[in-house]
Amino acid sequence: MVPAKFLQTSHSFTYQAKELHYLFYDAENVSNCSACGRRRDRKGSYICKDCNFVLNSGCVTLPKTARHNFDEHPLKLVYEDNNDYPLHHWCDICEKERDSKFWFYHCEVCDNAMHPKCI
Repeated sequence: MVPAKFLQTSHSFTYQAKELHYLFYDAENVSNCSACGRRRDRKGSYICKDCNFVLNSGCVTLPKTARHNFDEHPLKLVYEDNNDYPLHHWCDICEKERDSKFWFYHCEVCDNAMHPKCI
């Protein structure tokens, strides 16, 4: 049985990241976001009923593809970076380091990687 705080309302939906998650809005959830690592303590989060996957209100609305003037190709939202070369984990916009376990936008043609906040 689903706890009362996870009632299925219009605030529940499926979300396809690396795998499919059935998310519920939980106004009391203060877990770290699986996409960016930040903690949301005022707005609540969207959490998967079957695992520890959590998205904050900012990351749940990230588009699957985006564009930026820096790159002429569409950028795809990527859910993990398996490249273990340390110099690969940098944002091509702000030139700051990216955490390889958090989401980013990537151009497969140019091999550009960017923080979602930089798009």
